[in-house]
Amino acid sequence: MELVKVDQKWRIQIPKKFRKRLKIKPRHSLSVQMSDEQLILGKPKGITEKTDPVLRDMVKRPLRSKMKVTDELLKELKDEAWTA
Repeated sequence: MELVKVDQKWRIQIPKKFRKRLKIKPRHSLSVQMSDEQLILGKPKGITEKTDPVLRDMVKRPLRSKMKVTDELLKELKDEAWTA
């Protein structure tokens, strides 16, 4: 067990050895539970783009090659819509 302090904005810093062991990176989401007089932090079981901002950014910003294909498909659909 380690002691951490709560700062003026109600934040705590997770000790480095715990961050490394759980592979926690900045902006990762954690689950928080309360048991009697204890707070329990953990990694969420089902990580999705809704629970993890890093993954959400990856989904929102596709790779350039995918963007090129998407742009080409959109152009084809627009052309079809105007000719129909």
